[in-house]
Amino acid sequence: FIERPRFYQFTISASESLSGTSREIALPGADGPRIIRVKIPKAVQDNAILRVNIDTRESKSQHVLEIKVRIENDALIERTGNDIVIKVPIKIFEALTGAEIDIPALDGPIRIKIPVPWTPTSEIKLDNRGIRQPGSPHAGSLTVRTFLVLPETTNENSINAAKLIEELY
Repeated sequence: FIERPRFYQFTISASESLSGTSREIALPGADGPRIIRVKIPKAVQDNAILRVNIDTRESKSQHVLEIKVRIENDALIERTGNDIVIKVPIKIFEALTGAEIDIPALDGPIRIKIPVPWTPTSEIKLDNRGIRQPGSPHAGSLTVRTFLVLPETTNENSINAAKLIEELY
């Protein structure tokens, strides 16, 4: 005997959606709540419905849980389908010199070169480096957006560097 599905909804961050995660559900029972841990697989799509069958202890029936997974972009990672956008902090000298930096990717770090001249709207798009659905030969894209971070402290060296940068303009 299978009961009607029980519906739940979880919101996970974009970064959790890349690596997979889990959530807990408290199901009511005769002896008190029963905690069920639901595994959310990596590369899950926004609005995906996960079906989980749970055997009950009290009877020979089975509960079906339907869990809708919502993906919420976080401060440094955004997802749209299989495409990923990551925001990477860079230093002023990296922006000015077109330095090479390592960025995180699903299959390990990737070395990229900062475009010169750098602008706040500069993006680097890497095709086929996003999410690959099982059984598909193609993956989405990975887009890198960089933003400047300033030194946390000011000292004589940073003041001299700022004066040199001012001379460039």
